[in-house]
Amino acid sequence: NGDEKAIVPFKVCGATCDSVDILSRPFWLPETVDTGDWIEIGHIGAYSLSLRTRFNGFFPDTFVEVTTPFDEGDAPQGFASLETMAD
Repeated sequence: NGDEKAIVPFKVCGATCDSVDILSRPFWLPETVDTGDWIEIGHIGAYSLSLRTRFNGFFPDTFVEVTTPFDEGDAPQGFASLETMAD
């Protein structure tokens, strides 16, 4: 319909300049994602805060809570919210 937002595969890398600071699978994101955009990766369980360090100047005491990921009608095509998954 022309309003759909295309999603494409991205390779997600961290900012530590470490060769293992990369997520192993492609992440399907809106094609308009750009450097500096925030991306929420939910449900990462044990591999989130428990592995935090002060390596390379990154401090583990900064948290961002996302309560509404998209404005009404802005979700990319193929995005499944928790509410959608529960239906």
